[in-house]
Amino acid sequence: MNKYNYLIVGILLLGLGGCANSNIKSSVNDGTSYSSPTSILDNSKIDELLDEAKNKIPSLKKVLNEIYSDIKVSKEGSNTLVYTYTYLKYVNQKIDVTSLKSTLAKQIEPMMTEVGTSIPDFKVKFVYLNSDKSELGNITIT
Repeated sequence: MNKYNYLIVGILLLGLGGCANSNIKSSVNDGTSYSSPTSILDNSKIDELLDEAKNKIPSLKKVLNEIYSDIKVSKEGSNTLVYTYTYLKYVNQKIDVTSLKSTLAKQIEPMMTEVGTSIPDFKVKFVYLNSDKSELGNITIT
């Protein structure tokens, strides 16, 4: 895996940290488990996750301002978060999507499992753009 792929993995972990919010399911010391109301199954849950992710973007931009000119998060439909990273400087190579997808899937598996209990068919999509807006890679984790 090249240095850009390692960087992408690190950024993913920063960007997704906390997205699997504790409102989905929480436990107390006696082992009792409480689930959120059924209304979480509707479109409002993806909107809640989107809001949480958007709140993290300014911090990500501040930390990564020497690598990315822009970082955005949006949603597709009622089950997909889309992170779009635009490199500040031109990168003269494509991203190794196959190996990166495998690595990312392992890293976010716990979050995907937790969020998947409240959002059927939950997906996270990562789009990496070069400084000229050409696509370097597009990865969807299901």
